Amino acid sequence: MAIFKKTALFLISLLVVSFCYFHLPQAQAAQEVIGLIRQDCAGFSNCYTSLSAWEAAYGGINFGSCAQGDLVCADKIAVAKIDGAWTQPDTNRVTIDGWTTGPNNYIRIYTAPEARHKGIAGTGYRLITTASSVPGIYIYEGHVRIEGLEFQHTNTYNNSMNGITIYNSGVPDNDIRLIGLLVHDCSSPGTYEASGVSIGAGPGKVIIANSIFYNNKTDGVRAGTNSSTLTVYSYNNTFVNNGRYGLYKNWSNAVVSKNNYAGGNLVADYFASTGSISMTTSASSDATGSAGLRNIAVSDSAGAYFMNLEKGSENFHIQSSLLLKDAGTNLSADANLAFSDDIDGQTRSAPWDIGADETAASGETPAKFRFNNGMFKIKGKAIFK
Repeated sequence: MAIFKKTALFLISLLVVSFCYFHLPQAQAAQEVIGLIRQDCAGFSNCYTSLSAWEAAYGGINFGSCAQGDLVCADKIAVAKIDGAWTQPDTNRVTIDGWTTGPNNYIRIYTAPEARHKGIAGTGYRLITTASSVPGIYIYEGHVRIEGLEFQHTNTYNNSMNGITIYNSGVPDNDIRLIGLLVHDCSSPGTYEASGVSIGAGPGKVIIANSIFYNNKTDGVRAGTNSSTLTVYSYNNTFVNNGRYGLYKNWSNAVVSKNNYAGGNLVADYFASTGSISMTTSASSDATGSAGLRNIAVSDSAGAYFMNLEKGSENFHIQSSLLLKDAGTNLSADANLAFSDDIDGQTRSAPWDIGADETAASGETPAKFRFNNGMFKIKGKAIFK
């Protein structure tokens, strides 16, 4: 009888455990709510003609009983999908503020293939802003991802103002990602400063990858905060011809540089005013890069072998026979950002190239086309089919 009771109790316990395992509700992923940003919204719902309008409308999200902008309470992900063809720039500056975000409830802004730039200015959606005493994009929130935008900002007031500013020191666990950006020609009047990106975030991380920063008045990226618990990761970026530094660490936060190319920046390609930048296979045109990757010239016929350096027509894709090819570190399993593509979405092949662009796997040097009154000159090998 005792054996029967023990067996019965065991079977009942097994049934209860099985019921709980198979019938209790499982955790669900946060719901994405997608708003469209298009030059023409005719025929589309939840559509806005500027990124700023989407942000002001909180992405068209129904927050129910939660406070407006509280993605954590509503368990949502706010997605701005920039879509369609753009023949005119978006000229409305953007402030990302008034939201409650978290690691699983973030803001994502990205360009669909039709709207994405081709790694060259003027080839897709572009946010070109002019304002007085404010940045073109101001990020106050702690969990924001921006992918595939071209950006340029002009500050008209007599003070220092940057193109993209990240400032959210009250957020305990920042996770901000800027991926595949083209940031250029950010400016301020007179002697005042203007960097492409300025970071003043609190604890956590800011990741910048597969992006190109050029012709900005001061720095390409300025990482400056007194938070020793913030790390800025700069992976496979290209910094060229900025007015002071390419990548600048100017306070106690950590900066990690992997697979970057910085060249032709007026004062130095990499610089740390406090401590040092952690360098892994990062190249430079001066002596500040990684050992063995220094003094690689900014040129379209030597050194970095960029496609075009003519002012206003810059093309920082790289030709195949150069010092940046196959000289990088494979980051496809990186603990902070595992990725395997380049600024154009092309799959990187091992060994990786340095900078934002991965050259074609064919090994052929691509042709260069320069147009002049309808005529063009070819430099390199061209195959017409």
